Amino acid sequence: MESATQARTHRPRGLDADTMTAAFQITAEDNADTPAIRTKDDEFTITWAEYAQRLESVARGLAALGLQHGDTIGLMLTNRPEFHLTDTAALHLGAVPFSIYNTYT
Repeated sequence: MESATQARTHRPRGLDADTMTAAFQITAEDNADTPAIRTKDDEFTITWAEYAQRLESVARGLAALGLQHGDTIGLMLTNRPEFHLTDTAALHLGAVPFSIYNTYT
């Protein structure tokens, strides 16, 4: 069992990844049952494993729409969990996501 000091100094493997997407995959693997996204009131919670599964589905959908490596994609979503799924899926395809805030005039 780890002591409190060891737990605080543990360096997550994802920090040594070469890319953000590799860091995501390592983090999802190492923390599969840990909540990854949740709303303030916990009405919505998904684990890292669920996040990775949903990300794959969203990435397949984006690819089917023609999004590919090197493309840019504007995301106009409110502050909700689906933003993270779409943003991360685009990154996994090698695309460059950017946010368009719906409060902009």
